[in-house]
Amino acid sequence: MKILRLILSLIVIALSIYALITGTTEVMLPYLLLLAGLTLIVTGIIEFQKR
Repeated sequence: MKILRLILSLIVIALSIYALITGTTEVMLPYLLLLAGLTLIVTGIIEFQKR
C-alpha cells in the first residue's frame, strides 16, 4: 500500500508540473483531482490499518 501511495503521489506531482509547463491546467485538472483523491483514500486506508 505504501508503494501505491508513493506511485500515485509521484504521478500527481509529474502531471502537475507538466500541466504548469504546457499551460494545459484546465485539461489536466480532473485527472489530477482524481489521482489526488485516490492518494488520500490510500493514505486513509494505511492510517486505518495502523490502528
